Amino acid sequence: MSIDLKTLQDEKIRLRKDFDELSTKIITFDKEIVSMKNNLNALHGAIQQTDKLIKLVDVDGNEKQLLNEKENG
Repeated sequence: MSIDLKTLQDEKIRLRKDFDELSTKIITFDKEIVSMKNNLNALHGAIQQTDKLIKLVDVDGNEKQLLNEKENG
């Protein structure tokens, strides 16, 4: 079996196509990761804000008691 120039050129085209498709997928996944990290940071900020509000409610015994009553029915 011999390899001719046409076979090599076809193989190069196929390899280039696979390379380009994989590069595009990597770029897409990188963008998705950035978006997920942004969402994660937003959720962390919301948790921090909720913790701060919980501490503020803890300072006032009446508010804490009302919160417990609502949770217990």
